[in-house]
Amino acid sequence: MRKLFILGLIGLMGIMGVASAQQLDPVKWKYTVKETSATEAELIFTAQLDKGWHLYSQYTSPDGPLAIVFTFEESGDYKRVGKVSARR
Repeated sequence: MRKLFILGLIGLMGIMGVASAQQLDPVKWKYTVKETSATEAELIFTAQLDKGWHLYSQYTSPDGPLAIVFTFEESGDYKRVGKVSARR
C-alpha cells in the first residue's frame, strides 16, 4: 500500500510539473507604420501587458534585470535608421 501511495504521489507531481510548465503569453504586441516621408517610415510597437506583468527598459544596469531587446532581420528591402526609442 505504501509503495502504491508513493508511486501515486510521484505520478501526481509529474502531472503538476507538466501542467505548470504551460507557456505563458503575458504580452500582446501590436504595431503600426507611420510614413514620415516618401522613403522613410516609423514603426510603432505597442505592448499590452496582462495585469501584474511589466517590461524592463532597453537600458538597464549590467547587474540588473534583463533588458528588453528589439531584433530586426537584415534585409535588402529596408535599411534601419536610428535606434529604438521608448515612449510611455
